Amino acid sequence: MIAYLNDDLDRKWPTRDLALRLFGDDREAAGDLRSALEAGGRLFASGALELIDPSGDRLSWLARSFRPAPHLAAFVMDQEPAAPIGPGISSQRPVRSWESVPVSAAAGGRLRRLAARLGTRLAAQLPGATPTLFVEGRRGSGRWAALEAIGSALATELVRVEPARALEGTAPGVLARRLRLHQRLTGCLLAVDASDSTPGSASDPASGLAAADERGAALRLIRELGEGPGPLIVLVEPESPTPRATRLRRCLILSVATGDYEERKRAWKAELAAREAKLAEASLDTLADRFVLTVGDIADAVSEAAEQAAIESRAHPGAAELFAAARARTGGEIGRLARKVESSQGWDDLVLPEATQRRLLEIVASVQLRRRVFSEWGFGARRGGGAGVKVLFAGSSGTGKTLTAGVIARDLSLDLYRIDLSSVVSKYIGETEKNLDRIFRAAQWSNAILFFDEADALFGKRSEVKDAHDRYANIEVAYLLQKMEDYDGMAILATNLSRNLDPAFSRRMHHVVEFPYPDTELRERLWRVLFPAATPVDEGVDFGFLARQFPMAGGDIENVALSSAFLAAADGGRVTMEHVIRAVEHQILKQGKVPSPADFKQYHRVLSAQA
Repeated sequence: MIAYLNDDLDRKWPTRDLALRLFGDDREAAGDLRSALEAGGRLFASGALELIDPSGDRLSWLARSFRPAPHLAAFVMDQEPAAPIGPGISSQRPVRSWESVPVSAAAGGRLRRLAARLGTRLAAQLPGATPTLFVEGRRGSGRWAALEAIGSALATELVRVEPARALEGTAPGVLARRLRLHQRLTGCLLAVDASDSTPGSASDPASGLAAADERGAALRLIRELGEGPGPLIVLVEPESPTPRATRLRRCLILSVATGDYEERKRAWKAELAAREAKLAEASLDTLADRFVLTVGDIADAVSEAAEQAAIESRAHPGAAELFAAARARTGGEIGRLARKVESSQGWDDLVLPEATQRRLLEIVASVQLRRRVFSEWGFGARRGGGAGVKVLFAGSSGTGKTLTAGVIARDLSLDLYRIDLSSVVSKYIGETEKNLDRIFRAAQWSNAILFFDEADALFGKRSEVKDAHDRYANIEVAYLLQKMEDYDGMAILATNLSRNLDPAFSRRMHHVVEFPYPDTELRERLWRVLFPAATPVDEGVDFGFLARQFPMAGGDIENVALSSAFLAAADGGRVTMEHVIRAVEHQILKQGKVPSPADFKQYHRVLSAQA
């Protein structure tokens, strides 16, 4: 029929010319219809009609063909329009009660009031666009469950859009028109998951440009959807720039924040009670204080711990499983920006002066008692910066700084992440600050300890500005000072040259621990403990002589112990004084020094025999 009306058997879709001949019977109607059929007119802009001629065809404006959108055709034929399902787009009819939404009580109350207000507005068909709602929260904070509860309360379809996938091969404007048309026909609730992805780095400019293009397309999609009349909900990360970047005139920001200490403790108790499990009050306090988890994360952690306990043939999870499960829920983004340091050593493995050991125990206590001092005793309200604990370890290489950081992390049941300077420092102006910002933002929710080794490379003294390089170097240090001030977690800085650090860091350090070079007594203890108990060590090994004659740090002694063990294994016997002396010589040569016969005394014959 259409081909007959077009007088062209190859043109089976209506054209603008045909529409004007059929419905533009007077001048006024023809003018209105012509405006509506413009490419930017309301019929095409709304997505109700789609142009279908290949872009390469050189057709006049009147000869261009069009067709109704599949949604509109289904609606006209009294069929249920299907959502434009594709990559990154899903649709569901949610059935979820508010009681099953894993958010804090305060956030749940705000969401219920929002759903009631939105339902009243839609039922009354109030004119004007509905404000775009940005739901701010971490992944796992119950944001999507909250949207399902809103959709269930409104008894409407919920369409979820993931921009990164949905926009592959589709322009933001085209996708927005399709989604708006579906919403206009069905009254569905649109939800865009705009959780910020990790931006590209200076070391990989291509990835940075691709990420920027992806974010720009997502912002355009949100902007176009937000300008429509229907409700739009956008999921974003905490402190995301997305709400401001969209430049929407009507928007609301609702935070589904991680609960405070009391809410986290109630969540741990409730989840354990649901499984008829109990935990000591002190352990509950530690879990709630040390791990800043969402209600959903806590539920997952208890479930994982219960599964682990069942594997061990126990009815209920214990503190060990719960702490391990809580740590498994942390890390996240920081694991891609820093290297996790595993440690199996304890306090007994540290060989340090008594005063240093006592200072380290005070640091652990300051972390364990932080909530009491900052919250119950009111110091948190009087501080301008974050409530984190910042520690400086200063001492020569090999004096045990990294080992000590691992022991502290193990004692606190926290993960330790070592910041790789190669991933932070960049030759591109401004990129170092961006990398630092990513690390601190990721660490904020990681429940981990940050360990900056060779910290003087980042925290060096600011100098007099003589050129642009000095200016930007000083900006980097100032920015790092600010981030350290605001950080709420625990950060450990280690340096071999504390005098090279900027003086402003001293005020920001809660604890400064000096790691002295070991004296003779400590060196003898190190020699004895750095050979594992399972190592076959000959009784003739003179640890006192080694401690007196060779002023080595603990790291050097550990290298000698390992090297002598390999020498003994190659000989097929026990670790003897000969093996240790040869390993000491190797270590001295490795340091660029010449071994002196006077140092080795009677054992110099061992080296002479080898020569």
